Amino acid sequence: IIGMLLLILRQTQRHNTELIGTMRDSYEKQLYMVNDRLTASIDRWKDVNHLLLGSEAVPATTDPDARVCITSFLKANGIRPEEIEPDPELVFVLTPFNTRFDEVFTTIRSTCMDVGLKCYRGDEHFIQGEILPHILKLLCKATVVIANIEGRNANVFYELGLAHAMDKNTLLVAKSVEALPIDVKTKKIIVYQQPQELRSKLKDELLRLAYRRPTRLKSDSKQ
Repeated sequence: IIGMLLLILRQTQRHNTELIGTMRDSYEKQLYMVNDRLTASIDRWKDVNHLLLGSEAVPATTDPDARVCITSFLKANGIRPEEIEPDPELVFVLTPFNTRFDEVFTTIRSTCMDVGLKCYRGDEHFIQGEILPHILKLLCKATVVIANIEGRNANVFYELGLAHAMDKNTLLVAKSVEALPIDVKTKKIIVYQQPQELRSKLKDELLRLAYRRPTRLKSDSKQ
């Protein structure tokens, strides 16, 4: 009897987990549809993203080799100095965990690999407990942070704010809408229509950041 009860309990938990996952996907898709309508014109898009446009208007002077300072916030989340040694080849991608954005992430990852960089996102490893400390470690170690701002996902914007606070080099990615101007005073917001266009623009930006690194400039001067 105990064995049967345990079996029923496991089946019920599995069913509830699948049900919650299905409901979450459904709600997220509805939110993304609403966001698409909200940003369906130039004025609406600018109104929604004015903070992002303003924050990215100033060229970055970030040193990708610099170690992130351990703040009380990081300490409270269990981050230790020895866990966040900068990784010059690490790119961390902030993206909604929804199948709608899988193709974008695949394009970003393959582009990073083409230029010799590693690329991760926050849900690729099984994490016991809270996922935030895991994401914080990757943010601290990354040399570049790429944020897919399509859909205005709350988690992505929160993590992007953390990346800015850590003084990370950030690249923002968003699909173009009808008549959206590509020139928004900075190339750090990558606006694209097709995956191939994203690949081309992202590759240019990653190479630009790579050649701005002090270590690379020193090696070039010797040649």
